[in-house]
Amino acid sequence: MSFSVLYKEANTHGIIVAIALPKPEDEIPASAWRQLRKEEIEYAKTLSQRKKITWIGGRIAAHMAANSLNIDSGAILNNERGVPIPKEKKITLSIAHKADIAVAIVAKRQHGSLGIDIETLLPERPQISSKILRDEEMLRIQALPPQQQWLATLIHFCIKEAIYKALAPKQKRYISFLEASVTLFQNTQAHISLHLEKEPLPKSAQAQYIWLENHIISTVRCIW
Repeated sequence: MSFSVLYKEANTHGIIVAIALPKPEDEIPASAWRQLRKEEIEYAKTLSQRKKITWIGGRIAAHMAANSLNIDSGAILNNERGVPIPKEKKITLSIAHKADIAVAIVAKRQHGSLGIDIETLLPERPQISSKILRDEEMLRIQALPPQQQWLATLIHFCIKEAIYKALAPKQKRYISFLEASVTLFQNTQAHISLHLEKEPLPKSAQAQYIWLENHIISTVRCIW
């Protein structure tokens, strides 16, 4: 069912909500529009149909996550760098989407800045490894059985996208995939080593990932 909740859970970083999205040719139901704030509705109406659907889905997910904290996020619009910013300054959040699903994570601002990303398992794209992996990461993945290498590469990619989002509020610049090194553990945890070219540096960066059907969702929290 379009704009229905696929997943809602709390991890150590915040509240995660995943929303199912309709197909681009489907009409956006009135029930979805009613979950948006006035400013969000005005902006969404300026978007193409495909982008409108993912944008609305992301806001619905973020509002639901904030409501779980008993906080009204207010309107969530993008800043000049495209980062979603809630009107309510007590919270921090991050949003990501694919064509069929939108996800958001929300937490209280004092717990650090957040990043979330979602990636689809198929089709396999092993050629991205040379663009996203540092030498030490490449060696660890090449040591795995061949059937596990693509999955490990994709999890690295997903976590690094979330790292970029978690760092963005302070770094305010493009961050290369090579500025972070990820070590995966079997319990859906991951260790992050940062190699940032510029300050400020967070005190710590923590990563987690989960499976949701044929998707991987990663979350990152940076403590400053």
